[in-house]
This record gives sequence, structure tokens and C-alpha cells, in this order.
Amino acid sequence: MSVIGIDLGNRNSIIAVAQRGGIDIVLNECSNRHTPSMVGFVGQERSIGEAAMVQYARNIRNTVAQVKRLIGRKWNEKELQDELPLLPFKVKEIGDGKIGIEVSYNGEQVTFTPEEVTAMVLVQLKAISENYLRTKVKDVVISIPGFFTSAQRRALLDSTQIAGLNCLKLVNEITATAIAYGIYKTDLPESDPMHVMFVDIGDSHMSVGVVAFQKGKLRVLSTAYDRTLGGRNFDRALADHFAKVFQDKYKIDVKSNMKAWIRLETACEKVKKILSANSQAPLAIDSLMEDIDVSAMVTREDFEQFCAPLFERLQEPLKQVLAETGLSGSSLHAIELVGGASRMPQLAPIISKLTGKEFSRTMNAEESVARGAALQCAMLSPTFRVREFKVEDSNPYPINLVWKDLDSESMETEEPTEIFPKNCVVPAMKIITFPRGKPCEIKASYAPTADLPPGTSAFIGKWVIPTVPPTESGESAKVRVKVKLDGNGIFSVEYAQMIENVVASKEEDKKEAAAAAAAAQSPKDDDDKKAKEGDENKSAEKKEDAKITTKRTNLFIQEVTDGMPPAQIQALAAEEKQRLAKDTELRETAEARNAVEAYVYDTRSDLNGSLLPFVLEADKDAFYSQLNEAEDWLYGEGAQATKQAYQEKLAQLKKVGEPIRIRRREAEDRDDAIEKLRQAMENYRLLAQSTGMQDPKYEHIPQEERQKVLNKVKEAEDSVLPKAEQQKTLPSTADPIIWVADITHTKENLDTFVSTIMNKPKPKPAAPAPKEEPKKEESAPKEETAEPTEKKEADMDVEQ
Repeated sequence: MSVIGIDLGNRNSIIAVAQRGGIDIVLNECSNRHTPSMVGFVGQERSIGEAAMVQYARNIRNTVAQVKRLIGRKWNEKELQDELPLLPFKVKEIGDGKIGIEVSYNGEQVTFTPEEVTAMVLVQLKAISENYLRTKVKDVVISIPGFFTSAQRRALLDSTQIAGLNCLKLVNEITATAIAYGIYKTDLPESDPMHVMFVDIGDSHMSVGVVAFQKGKLRVLSTAYDRTLGGRNFDRALADHFAKVFQDKYKIDVKSNMKAWIRLETACEKVKKILSANSQAPLAIDSLMEDIDVSAMVTREDFEQFCAPLFERLQEPLKQVLAETGLSGSSLHAIELVGGASRMPQLAPIISKLTGKEFSRTMNAEESVARGAALQCAMLSPTFRVREFKVEDSNPYPINLVWKDLDSESMETEEPTEIFPKNCVVPAMKIITFPRGKPCEIKASYAPTADLPPGTSAFIGKWVIPTVPPTESGESAKVRVKVKLDGNGIFSVEYAQMIENVVASKEEDKKEAAAAAAAAQSPKDDDDKKAKEGDENKSAEKKEDAKITTKRTNLFIQEVTDGMPPAQIQALAAEEKQRLAKDTELRETAEARNAVEAYVYDTRSDLNGSLLPFVLEADKDAFYSQLNEAEDWLYGEGAQATKQAYQEKLAQLKKVGEPIRIRRREAEDRDDAIEKLRQAMENYRLLAQSTGMQDPKYEHIPQEERQKVLNKVKEAEDSVLPKAEQQKTLPSTADPIIWVADITHTKENLDTFVSTIMNKPKPKPAAPAPKEEPKKEESAPKEETAEPTEKKEADMDVEQ
């Protein structure tokens, strides 16, 4: 089981996988490192990712893209309304102010929610991962913009459940980048933190964050965003410029034609990349609209001039994080620039002017977020062991809490209580105690100081405690509530308890004391037991008449949030599985139909070419007619046939056509196979008849073994060559009497047999017998020791 991290982008998504060797980027079916985040609907089929991009130009109105800007939003939000004119597909309001995306699917108009479309993209990303890794994928961490509200975060979690994924965490993009940056560094300080600023400019938004790094730890100090400024804004600025040029030059209004406008925006993205490295860039589009070919040129100076307002907007998030952290450019260890739109050279002077420091590009601009998400997933998964590294994220919006008794019309608190301030550490937890035990309602919302988009609801959720049981004493109890801001950045109420003080009677105290004594008692004899029980009773009688204990009773909580109820998620997940099964069936049916079509065309062409010598004229005519009938069936009543029908049709055609192809294949390969066998037989015959002088390597092979080789060669020769000679007398339209596979098999058996005999190693030579030393005459020990030694020394003296 593998764990993956997904950078779910507005235009493209990137998948990274955590493996034992490190972090790898997953390649999709086209071997690309990123996959388009779009879903297309054509008839009964869905195309997702690369397939949707292929048919996008001719299916613009029915292809859903940039859904990241829609998920978790409400119809009356200003940012959403500003987004709608830029989308080629139809978006409408559905129940409870939510958003619906209307497309033509299965021959009817169908409305999907952004959560469902996002789930479709996630299903495709999951399939790409499993195909690449050859294993199942379940656990995932998905990156999101840090400015996502609770509603958007819950909506994305709902999408992961619909897609059948277990989302371990939603990680903010800045945090994911910081993880990828810091986890591999071995020189992080122990005490004084190292501050790094990350600037991420993606397709549709900009994020800036300052992160403090220490050994084994990072903490996000502050983040700031421009939710609507990204690479696509610069593409549209270029498109606006060229649209004016084309209106003057060619008298066409590109903005009046959505298809032409999309093509122009796509071309402008390439122009923007060229301008990052060159002083000017050309643009040329064939038949943009009204069959008119257009072309123009733009310089970098022109680009900077009409994009000046956009470059000015880049400064605000930078100023904000510096102000919130109180840091200056000189206090920053580094400024890392990432994001698909971060390559514009105009960014350097902006950052240098504000911070007095040059930025760095030590990280992969487009893949750092996905890599950080994969690392976070590996940290959270029990199947991986990762270097200890603590991650402390920050809360982008302050959260207020108010409560009221259910029997009261007004809120209990005059002013909302700020329970989690901006930039507080996430995850966080707090326990609140209400000084009365009544059914109540707790409501969480973003504070008025939160920098929410205009028109965005500040509501997070409400939690109702409908019943609080009466206390035993009849006195008022307290209600204790645990609230949490979890790792996903989502506020929730973990539990609620009623706390009451209970007065225990003297008899109950005695029973408790006796029970405690019995538990500590080791069974010895009855006399000792009775004595100890008496002592315990006497000590219990000396206690006060009553004691006070704390009793906790868990209370039922009703939750009301923007998330989908579990039953709805299960129903949508089941529908997605059905659509996925239908997609598979349609794809396999199309492949079966294409197989029949290709077989008809190829075989009909070969009947007049390479297959002609191997089929009788009458059989050829009959088969030709059968192929024509199959073609008519394909484009007639068989146009909407089932996969099984196509498979049966192909089997019928192959029943006639494959014997002809086999005859051709056998004729082409037979002579070569026979020649190889002849050469092998000749070589083995010479080898078996060789002598030791001719080849000493085989001199140890006995004659009887050599004779076995000769017999095997003769056996192979008799089994193949006579039939090969007979095959030459048969017409090419007749079925073979000897098959290439049989010839090849005969040669392989002969090779194995000869190798077993002729490659036997030479026997090792016998070891020489040890020489016997001559026996010496026995003599006195003293004489035997002294005389030879002196004599030897004397002889040596003489020689010297």
C-alpha cells in the first residue's frame, strides 16, 4: 500500500508518491508529470484529465475545468459571480444557495455539484497512481490554499470520500512547501529559529508565508494571500491586448466567441513563458474565428506596461506577512519563490525592493507542493518511518464563539468570544465550562476582522445540546465543552459533559472502603480477614458524615455544518462507482469495436497483397464478401452493439482469416527455422566425431557418450527433414504438414541434450601419493643431537 500527496491545482494536478527511496512524481498515461484538472462529457462517455484536454477545443461547453474556484462556495458570493463570466460551462444556483454545474450527459441535462466533479478528478488521479505504482492507493494528503474556509475544506473532504480515498490531512500549500524545504536540512538551529519566506504564485491565486525552522520542527508564523491573482490573470491581460490588436487588424471580436477566446488564452500562456526568457514573443493562431488566421508580436516592455496593476498587487501579501511577523528582509534566511507562474523576471525587483533581499530558486517551482504533501502523508501513515519532524501550521482566520440557552431568544454573551485568534498554532484545543446546566446552542463563526471574500458567510457551524439531565441534588450543574481546530483547519466540538458535585452518604463511604480493602486483601486465613475488615470499618466510622465527588455525564450533540451528511456521501459514492463501471464498459466496448474495424480494413487490404498466394480464389471471394458485410454491420445495426457482440463478430472473422495468416507466417519463417536446425545438427555431428588432438576440450568425453549425440542428431534429422522436403511439393494454399514451432522445439531439445553431454567438466587429476621417508638407525639421543648439528655447521662453513 502506497501513500501519495496531491497538489490539486486549478488547471493541473500533480501527484507525488512516498517510497523508500524518497519522493517521486507519478507519471500519467501520457508520461506527463501533471494532469489537467478537468472533466469532459461526450454522449454517454466521460473523459477526465488528458483525455478531456484532447477533446477540449471541440467540446468547450461540456467540459468542466477550474472547479477548484467553485468548491464549497455559495451562489451569492461576489468572487463567484466575478468568476462565472470566465467559465465556458453553465453554472446555476441550486438548493440552499449552493452551486450546480449543468452538462449534457447520457442524452440529457445533468447537474453535478463541484464536490462531485472534484471527486471525478480525484478518482482519475487515484487510477493514475495505481497504474503507475502497480498497487492499491488509499491514504492521501491533499494540498489546499491556506485561505480556504471551513465550508471549502469540508467540501473537499466530502469529495475525497466520494472518490474512495482516505484523506489523512488537508495541508496548506505554504506548509507543504515548507515541509519539502526543511525536512531534509541537517543544519537547522537548535534554539534561535531560522526564518524563511515562501512566495507561491499559482494559476489562480498567490500565497505568501513566513516559516520558522528549528531542528526537527517548523512553525508557520504568518500567511497572506491574494485569492484572485495568479498566472491566469497575466494570460488574460495578454489576451485582452491581442484581442484589441486583432479587432483593429482583422476586424474580429474574439471576446464574442468563447471557443476563440479559450484558444487565445491558451496561446497567451505560451507567449508569457517565452517572454520570461526573451525580450519579445510572436503569436500566431490558424483559423482563430471566421476562418481568419491571426498573428502579432509583443515585447516584454509592452507586457510590463499593461500588466503593471497586477505587479502592484503582488506587493500587498509581502507587506502583510512582514508586518504581522515584525521581521525585516535582513532577518530572513532566504526567500523561496515557487509556483507555476513564478518564472516572470519582473518579480525580482518587486521582492528586492520590499525586502532588500534577493529570492532563491532552490526548489522545484511546480512540484514542491506535491512533494511536501507526500512527505506529510508518509509522516501520518503507520506504514512509513520518517525522520521526526514536527509541523505547526497557523490559523488564517480568527474564530469567535457565542452560545445561548435554548429557552432564550438572545445570545448569552453580549460580545462574541474569540476562541482561536489569527495565526494561532494548528492543531489547537480548548475546554470551555458554562456555569449552568441547561440545554444550549453553541455557534462558531469567523470574526469580523477576518479577511473573508466579500459576500462570504462567516458561519462555521452550530452545535446544539438538546437535553441536560437533572442533577441528583437538584442544584445547577456545569456544562464542559471541548472545542478543537484540527489539522485540517476545521473547527469542531469534540464532546460535551455535564459536571456535577455528588454527595456520598456515610454508608456508601463504608461500602467503598470495604471494597477497597477487599481488593487489596491477599487471602490468607479467615481470622486475619475478619480482623482487617473490622479495622477498615472502624476507620470508616471516623470519617466525616459525607464527602463530595465529581460526576461526569456525556451529553448528546447535534451538529449543523456545511458538510454533507454521511448518507448523502454514501449515495454519491455509489453513483460514482456506477459511472466508473460504465466508463470501463464503454471503453472496453469501444476497444472491441475498433478491433473489429481494424481487422476488417487490414485483412481486406492483405487479401490483395501478402495473403493472396495463401488463399484459393473462391475462398478469397467468399471471405472478401464476409468482410464487407462486417463493415456494413459496423456502421449499421452494429453501431451501438455490445462488447460481447463485437467480440463474437471478431471471432467469426478470425475463424476464416487466421488460417490464411498462419499459412503466410509459416511460409515466411519455415526456411529460416530449418536452416538453423541444419547448422546445429552439422556442428553437433562434427563435435561428437572430433578427437582429442582436434579439440582437447572434449577429449575426456567417452565414445559411448559421443555416440548418443550422433544418435540424437540422426533422430532430429529423420523427424524434420523428410517432412520439410514433402512440404515443398505442397501448394502454398494447403495447410502445413510441419510447423515452425515443431522445428524450433526439435532444435531446442537437441541443444539441451548435446549441452548436457559435451559440457561435462573434466575429472580432476588424482592427488599424488605421499612419499615414504627412509627409516634412520636408532642411536643415543645425545650423539644424534650433537654430531649432525656440528657437521652441518662445519659443512656450511666450508661452503661459505
